[in-house]
Amino acid sequence: MMTTVFDTASSVPSYDAVDPGQFRRLAAARTPFAIRDFASTWPAVKRANKSDEELARYLAGQAVKRELPVIVAPAEAEGLFFYKSDLGGLNFNRQQVALPLFLEHLLHLRSSPKPPGLFIQSTPIDDTLSRFSDENPNPYTPLVGGRMWLGNRTRVATHFDVADNLAVVVAGKRRFLLFPPETVGSLYVGPLDFTLAGQPVSLVDPRNPDLLTFPKFSEAAKMAIVCELEPGDAIYIPSPWWHHVEALSGFNMLVNYWWRDYPEACGTPFHWLIHGLLSIRHLPEAERAAWRSMADHYIFEADGDPAAHLPPHARSVLGEMTPELANQLRKWIRDNAFN
Repeated sequence: MMTTVFDTASSVPSYDAVDPGQFRRLAAARTPFAIRDFASTWPAVKRANKSDEELARYLAGQAVKRELPVIVAPAEAEGLFFYKSDLGGLNFNRQQVALPLFLEHLLHLRSSPKPPGLFIQSTPIDDTLSRFSDENPNPYTPLVGGRMWLGNRTRVATHFDVADNLAVVVAGKRRFLLFPPETVGSLYVGPLDFTLAGQPVSLVDPRNPDLLTFPKFSEAAKMAIVCELEPGDAIYIPSPWWHHVEALSGFNMLVNYWWRDYPEACGTPFHWLIHGLLSIRHLPEAERAAWRSMADHYIFEADGDPAAHLPPHARSVLGEMTPELANQLRKWIRDNAFN
């Protein structure tokens, strides 16, 4: 049998009985870790452990009366929502379906040997299920709303998130394959502005990597870590770690929580990257090197605090970040970006 990246990857560290304070301390290391039995007391997980039908009844009983966006891929896609072969389009389409009807479809297709891929992705829980958040609480990030991922045997292509992520398996089994941010040059990332769901994705299928087309992927594979989660387990994924997510069961559900620990007005680091593509990337090499020095000094603080020599009242945009300062900087960019 051929050895795959899943066979050679190291295991994600796992912990039991992590309280909120410990969670924050572990998350400060900025590396992924799993929390076993995080949600084993959730009513949703208890129902899922009884049967898929039990969970489906629980969800349908609190479904808000509206249709939800569903993505559908043909059976030959084998659950991978991705680009067409020429990158000129996507291999799936979008539909609108009421949650109870979608749940019926999932239950019906469980035994099909080659079903179409069905997926409700990143749907806000509080807009969809009337009691779920109250009955299934998250003590780590209690002020962050959860998002529902519900489908059959599907795969989410390798991507990164711009926010930190706590993902909780409610039903079925999931496998996470993760790559550290520094492997970006070995992942062969697709278009930045034409994506599957907002974030750029790797063009390499880690289940069957084409090393003739993507030879450097073998370097990323050496740094991969892997984790399989059961119902009630959770995983913390810091931004911007790359991760490929595979649902291993015919009926599965995940709830995730995204958050960032700085003012919302700051936007995301991805905005900085895009701005750099516009204003830095096409400069002559020597000039780019000069601006890299500027970024190292002011942004990455390679020389220490760039405002250390200034009195507090004169630090202005180099001062401590607050919502007010973030809005001031955004206005400055809007007013001066193209002058």
